[in-house]
Amino acid sequence: MNLSHLPLAGLLTELTTFNPTRVVGVVSYLAAGIAAAVAAKRGGNKVIWGLVALVLFYAAVDIQLGLRHRVAEGFSGAWTSLGLRDQRKPYQIAVLVGVGAAVGVGIGVLVYRLRRAGWAVQLAAGATGLTVALLGVEVLSLHATDALLYRSVPGPVMAIGYAWMALAGVVVAAGLVEGVRAWRGRRS
Repeated sequence: MNLSHLPLAGLLTELTTFNPTRVVGVVSYLAAGIAAAVAAKRGGNKVIWGLVALVLFYAAVDIQLGLRHRVAEGFSGAWTSLGLRDQRKPYQIAVLVGVGAAVGVGIGVLVYRLRRAGWAVQLAAGATGLTVALLGVEVLSLHATDALLYRSVPGPVMAIGYAWMALAGVVVAAGLVEGVRAWRGRRS
């Protein structure tokens, strides 16, 4: 049965096709979301850790369902309908630079505002900000960035899977540090 004519056919394909890179991203962000949720429950800075958990759980869902790819396809369709598909690169680069600058400033401000919160929550918030930026870069779908993110590296996982795993790993480690601090504080 061919379902390719259905509007959600791409989503069905995402859900039913085994993809090692996607599995790495989903598992990594679920683990990071759980670590952040535990840190929110047991450690300090409950609101920040809770927001980190929420964003990372969303990242896991987004990676599994390919939501950012649907948004990118929508933008691509809009460019095509406006007859600007071949002229979109300068606009994409401008948006990429603008978003990159905004994310950089945002992470800097967040880390500065959290300076009394401790390095673990700063690190988790920064890694979460970079996760959001990475998902945003995928939506822009510039050919050069796509080639870098989706390039094959040794093994079945593409480069972006390792980036997701590294960012999620930072949050897991920071959540563990926060949990140990909270546990030590309760023992004293």
